[in-house]
Amino acid sequence: LSLGLEYGMGMKSPIEGVSLHTWLVCGLLPWLFISESLSTPVQSIVQHAYLVKKMRFNVSLIPLSKVTSGLFTHLMLLGLFILFLLSTGKRPTLHWMQLPYLILCSTLLLSALGWLTSAVYVFARDIGQVLNLTTTLLIWLTPVFWSAEKMNGEYSSLLYLNPFAYIVEGYRQCLLMERWVFTDTGASLAFWAVTVTVLVLSMLVFRRLNNHFADVI
Repeated sequence: LSLGLEYGMGMKSPIEGVSLHTWLVCGLLPWLFISESLSTPVQSIVQHAYLVKKMRFNVSLIPLSKVTSGLFTHLMLLGLFILFLLSTGKRPTLHWMQLPYLILCSTLLLSALGWLTSAVYVFARDIGQVLNLTTTLLIWLTPVFWSAEKMNGEYSSLLYLNPFAYIVEGYRQCLLMERWVFTDTGASLAFWAVTVTVLVLSMLVFRRLNNHFADVI
């Protein structure tokens, strides 16, 4: 893929001294976690209907288990990528200490979305198709294959509307660019504003619909 973009489309790595394929993989790494954790929790409650009908079972753990499963895979891939960086002569810096923060950001946001979409799916199955289409569109609206630095000036604020852009760019800033994620205060505040809003909304919706899951399923 990187060879096709580099030679076929004349694309180059936006970071000096970093190869294009390294730059791409660093962006794809969090995106794979994001895309998997957006798609798998949606049908989780319906797929585990036998657990939902158990009165004492905490149904909220079902979509959360899907996100946790994706997190384990992500951590393994992240470990392999770090080993790759070390093998190329990249030295760890203090900026790498931001990784737990970025992992927390993505896990919290994806868990909230998992609770919200899985609860709604029980009553509106079409949301699964909508979410698949949205995920496909999101990869092009998120700076995975393109650099966020291209959106300078008045258009840069549009990235604040996409919390996943904050995570993907955070990984590159942390591992490749040796920057602090908190440098862009506006992006951090926007991310947490969106995340807290989604988290509160998901908790309210899930709690309201939880008592009706067994009846509908």
